[in-house]
Amino acid sequence: MSDDQMLHVTRWHNGEKTYQPFTNGEMTRRSDAMMAIMGDLDIDACLFTSYHNVCYFSGFLYCQFGRRYGAVLSKDGVTTISAAIDGGQPWRRSTGDNVTYTDWRRDSYFTALKDLLKGVKRLGIEFDHVNLDLKVLLEDHFPNVELVDCAAAAMDLRTIKSAEEHVLIRKGAEMCRVGGRAVMEAVKAGVGREAAHSAIKEHAVATVNDLRAGNIKENNLPERLASDDRIPLSLEQLYDIIATGGENAGTARSQVDHFADIVSQWETKFPNAANYMPGSIL
Repeated sequence: MSDDQMLHVTRWHNGEKTYQPFTNGEMTRRSDAMMAIMGDLDIDACLFTSYHNVCYFSGFLYCQFGRRYGAVLSKDGVTTISAAIDGGQPWRRSTGDNVTYTDWRRDSYFTALKDLLKGVKRLGIEFDHVNLDLKVLLEDHFPNVELVDCAAAAMDLRTIKSAEEHVLIRKGAEMCRVGGRAVMEAVKAGVGREAAHSAIKEHAVATVNDLRAGNIKENNLPERLASDDRIPLSLEQLYDIIATGGENAGTARSQVDHFADIVSQWETKFPNAANYMPGSIL
């Protein structure tokens, strides 16, 4: 079979979209905010290649496997580019579209990009992540496209946390504090580690989804775990675990509160600081 008869780029949309920690509204907010910055900078599209930005704008966290990955953000939305070794997982685990490329030809990754970047004149890339090898290849495959930095602007967006992100950080830490100790105590009581982890994860995800949907107002993970026969711990034991965890935190809480107070003072003194945009380093 000749090389031209091989499948190089495809859309591998099997299965259904799976759980995402953030709502579609939150993911749209991120894309819209970046698109507004791109409009100000006259950038037609952005190619994100770092773990953090691909995940931030699409929800998909890739594992490189020696291959190239990315997420293109344009007026058409966000589309991840992934290797065929992942199958349909990137599409199921991302909020937008996905394009899969195969290993039959060395430049299939760029073939996928060319389809997504038609008509682009100024392309944003991450100067702090794209190495010289990838930069040269991008210049070779897109000779008439100007490459400009979008990393600094994306970093600024990520540092300002939304209401959903605040909830996930706080509730997620609380879930981990309860769930982690519950796994340890369940294993001590004779439950298999994987079985305990699976049961606790199931309830933790359900609790987060109910909190996010407004079905419940307070974290009721301990009650859920206590009512599950797979977890041989009473509600009293679970609350003891939570109390013990708080005691073992030492001065961490007071240190966090102290730092938050300092930040609030500076925010009051310099209210325009949140709008600061750093200039280019190079």
